[in-house]
Amino acid sequence: MKELLYFVCGAAVGATVALLMAPEKGEVLRSKIRKAVSDDIELGRELVGVVQDAVAETSKEVKQTISAKK
Repeated sequence: MKELLYFVCGAAVGATVALLMAPEKGEVLRSKIRKAVSDDIELGRELVGVVQDAVAETSKEVKQTISAKK
């Protein structure tokens, strides 16, 4: 799961650097950066939901395993 987070963060940094290096007017560039950041925030929220679901499911399985061994 850490690898996915690293990948997403790296992609976000790469996209931001690419935008900053592109020769465009400041207003257009700022607009693109705002959109990229907004998209990255939404992706981060989705990933948090996926991780929360995975943790909840794993916790449930662990509790069931412990209960079964008692």
